[in-house]
Amino acid sequence: MDEHVLAAVVTDHEAEALLRVEELDHAGALADDLRGHAAAAAEAAATTAATEAATAAAAEAAAVATEAAAATTAAEAAATAAEPVTAAEAAATETTAEVATAEAAAAEIVIAAEAIALVAPTSATIAAATFIETHKPCSSSRFARHCILKNPSAGRGAEVFKARNSLRLLLRIADSIKPCE
Repeated sequence: MDEHVLAAVVTDHEAEALLRVEELDHAGALADDLRGHAAAAAEAAATTAATEAATAAAAEAAAVATEAAAATTAAEAAATAAEPVTAAEAAATETTAEVATAEAAAAEIVIAAEAIALVAPTSATIAAATFIETHKPCSSSRFARHCILKNPSAGRGAEVFKARNSLRLLLRIADSIKPCE
């Protein structure tokens, strides 16, 4: 019987040590989880702002391109009406350069928006990952009961110990009660 009690005590100490390690791990996981939610919200807000900025920039680039096309059309009309051809060519070249610059700026903004869109879902997915518990953590007293149930001889010893303590308690109560006279 001593072997079983010793095994139960050693196992109980191991369980308590592992329980402390597990509690520390859960505390770290909670800190990571809380930090992840704030980062995910900030990242989602940044992605939304970047998308809105890209949309506004694309609309502005389209407006600049439309104005440049109108200016080119006006320059062509002026070139046909005016005598000096060199002035019309200079204006057309200038508006063409403005259109090319606006298109390049719009392309850079769209590329930046695509890069942000590709980065954001990965980080958001990692931050939103849930922590899965593979087993139910138990206290040392539950673990001791589990050991007693798995080890019948240790269980009988524990039951005898409990019965002795209960009997002692009842005897103390009986001694403290004064008989009625």
